[in-house]
Amino acid sequence: MIDPVDRSVFTSVYDTWFGKVRQWTKVLAGDSCDADDLAQNVFLIVHRRLPEFDGENLQGWLYTITANQVRDHRRLAWNRGRLNDSEGVCEAMESIFPTPSGARETGEQIEALADIATRLKAGPRAAFLLFALGQYTCKEIAVMQRIPINTVRARIKRTRNTVIAQMTAWTGLAAPESRRQAEERSL
Repeated sequence: MIDPVDRSVFTSVYDTWFGKVRQWTKVLAGDSCDADDLAQNVFLIVHRRLPEFDGENLQGWLYTITANQVRDHRRLAWNRGRLNDSEGVCEAMESIFPTPSGARETGEQIEALADIATRLKAGPRAAFLLFALGQYTCKEIAVMQRIPINTVRARIKRTRNTVIAQMTAWTGLAAPESRRQAEERSL
């Protein structure tokens, strides 16, 4: 073991091996990095771990530290590249979550649609909701309601037209203010 206080040993290792370590970093990492910085990192580790070194095969020990530093540098560079590439993709992607104003507007639309649906007659409302929300066929609805299939089709068509017309009128209300406020003023 090397005495941690003996700086002359580290200085000797640094002076003797810095050029070789720099050469290894350049060869192992290619032109993609600054060989001087990597070599400096190697010798920071050497300075910290020199007291633990057993004194055998200094060249192999330095090479292993260098290879590990180059490997870590490449991993970080690769991850940084992936992170930078994904930032542009993430910024361009639209969120699947509604904005607060979008959620409020959707809630208001659902309330308006529910209000419109409650004002419909029971038979046509049931046929429309079973068809639109329940995804039943006209034939299945006719069997459930015990009415002719053409009556079901007519109810669905009339109710759909009524709902569309009333929702269109509802969306035409004052845009800057809340639709609820506009409805309350009109009452």
